[in-house]
Amino acid sequence: MKIKFDELCIQEAQSFYKIIMDELSIIKNNPLILDFSNIEKIDLSAIQILIALKRYCETSNISLTFINLDAIQVEETIKTFNLYDELGLTK
Repeated sequence: MKIKFDELCIQEAQSFYKIIMDELSIIKNNPLILDFSNIEKIDLSAIQILIALKRYCETSNISLTFINLDAIQVEETIKTFNLYDELGLTK
């Protein structure tokens, strides 16, 4: 699923959460791949959603993969909060 926002900050968090929940109801137990190629910026509110999503997928046996997290500000946020292990990312 390609994320259609260009940033994930507090203003987009509620919409992002709803989109994710809708997607989870559609995919059932199939893998969920989140494509961040459009995302230039991410803040703590979106990170909290991603952590909760990762935990939910783990307990529901849903494979979750994050791809294209290579925007500079996204990488810096992940590095600053040391989220590699929490989100299942490689350094």
